[in-house]
Amino acid sequence: MQIDQSTQAAQFASENLAEINKAKSVILAASDTFLKDTMHVDVPIKVVAEAFTEIERGNITGFIQIIRPMASDYIKAGFSEEFWHIVDSANFFSDATGIQWRYMTTDGRHQSLLWAAEHAKSIH
Repeated sequence: MQIDQSTQAAQFASENLAEINKAKSVILAASDTFLKDTMHVDVPIKVVAEAFTEIERGNITGFIQIIRPMASDYIKAGFSEEFWHIVDSANFFSDATGIQWRYMTTDGRHQSLLWAAEHAKSIH
C-alpha cells in the first residue's frame, strides 16, 4: 500500500528531531573533514569553496550536488571509499527525511538515518 510520504516525513521529523539533527551534524562534520583531507585533489577551487559554503549552510543535498560530479577526480586521487561514504550518508539521510520513496515506512526511515550516520562516521 502506498503511504502519504509528505505526511509521514513531517511526522517522522517532528517525532525524531533530535536524532535527525544529530545525524545531520555528523554528516556535515564528516563532509567538512572530507573536503579538508582532499584539498590537494585536482578539483576546481570554486567547486571546493561552494561545497564548503553548503556545509556552512547545513545543506547536505547542496553539498552532494556540488561534489558528486567530481567523483572521478576523487577516485583517481585515491579517495574512492571516503567519497562514496559521504555520498551514501547524504543519500540515506535524504531517504530518512525525504518523500521520494513511495513505500517508505517509519521503520525504514529510522534504518536509513542509522545508515546515514554510520557512513559518515567512516570518514576519519
